[in-house]
Amino acid sequence: MLAKALLREPELRGVDGLAERVVLVLGALSSGYGEMLREDIQKRQEGLSRALLKVEQETRQKQVITRAQFEEVFAGSASGVALTEPDGRVLRANAALAKTLNRTPAEIAALTLFDLVHPEDVEQLRDGYRDLVAGRLHRLRTGRRLVGKDGEPMWATFAASVIRDAVGTPRQVLTIVDDDTEVSLLQRRLSHQALHDVLTGLPNRQFFSTRLETLLRDADPAHGATLFHLDLDGFSQINGGLGQELGDRVLRGAAAKLKTVFEPEKALVARLGGDEFGVLVQNTADTPDVATLVRRITREFAEPEYVDGQHGVAVSAAIGVVHRPPRDVTPAELLRASDLTLRRVRRTGNQWGLFDRELDRRDRHGFGLAAAMAGAWENGEVEVGYRALVRPEDGSVESVEARLRWNHPGEGVLAHETCVRLAAATGLALPLGTWLLRTAAERL
Repeated sequence: MLAKALLREPELRGVDGLAERVVLVLGALSSGYGEMLREDIQKRQEGLSRALLKVEQETRQKQVITRAQFEEVFAGSASGVALTEPDGRVLRANAALAKTLNRTPAEIAALTLFDLVHPEDVEQLRDGYRDLVAGRLHRLRTGRRLVGKDGEPMWATFAASVIRDAVGTPRQVLTIVDDDTEVSLLQRRLSHQALHDVLTGLPNRQFFSTRLETLLRDADPAHGATLFHLDLDGFSQINGGLGQELGDRVLRGAAAKLKTVFEPEKALVARLGGDEFGVLVQNTADTPDVATLVRRITREFAEPEYVDGQHGVAVSAAIGVVHRPPRDVTPAELLRASDLTLRRVRRTGNQWGLFDRELDRRDRHGFGLAAAMAGAWENGEVEVGYRALVRPEDGSVESVEARLRWNHPGEGVLAHETCVRLAAATGLALPLGTWLLRTAAERL
């Protein structure tokens, strides 16, 4: 197009050899443009090559740094580290893991990760790794037992993640293993201390209560279970007169004696607090009757315990017994029943007694009234009444007796004797008696 335009240009008409000259000029222009284009492309290619080379060098440098950092962490970590194939075969193990397992890194590398785990935990751990490799888990964190070279199990926490390639294919699994043996032992020790009495080593009331429901449910329905609730006699005198240290030894001795008595039986012995003990027996066809077991307790306790070669201390105990309670009774209700039975034994001066449903109903009714008396007095339900004392000879009034009277909304009028008994049971005898005298003196 440019050539045709030049040939038609008026100013160039008449120039000798115009066509040849136009061809030469256009050829020179094309040659120069092509050269410039080649130089530009070459420069661009050189710049791109330098950029690619720089990126490659930086990537390699970052890989070297990352690798060095990984090696530093791998070698210096206080936690055990294992690099495995997706199927669990160990590629590498660091010194911390080798020390934990009492093996060399080379010995570990000849095994699978699952060879290092307790047999009972292998399947659970294997399932977790399958989910991790399949992408169903992003990270795996679980507690399992390791097995050292000596076969000794130890608790450990496993934290694992998958290393994938550019297209997402699992290549390796990185697992960090923390030895939790000391923590686990500490937790178990604290748990034991929380559920056991420090002095005697027996289960405490909390543990005893939580186990009652299970033990009652598991007892043979044909024979049931029996709960013994014991309270040592005169322990406060021993503790106060001979010292707390000797009192502690007496408690430890009582615990040991109870364990001896019930060793042949399927029984749980516990210290319920203070000088009280509880024993739940799961009866069988061979279990002695209640009276026989009580005699064994009494005979065992009668053996004096000599302390410092001077004091021969023997104790006895009041025992409340609940024999074959319903299987669906709650632990709280069962302990309440045994406690009320023990109180009745104390009140009547007997050595032991069986739970009686009718007596229990009466006791519960009486304790309920006693507990409500303070509030009734404050609300004005308890009043002062008077009774005249008359001379039999002539019928004249000799004196007037002030008496308590409780106008109970549900029970009706409770007499003076009942009020006195209830007040004595709750510590109200002195303040209520003082109020009775003061009120009577003001009115008469």
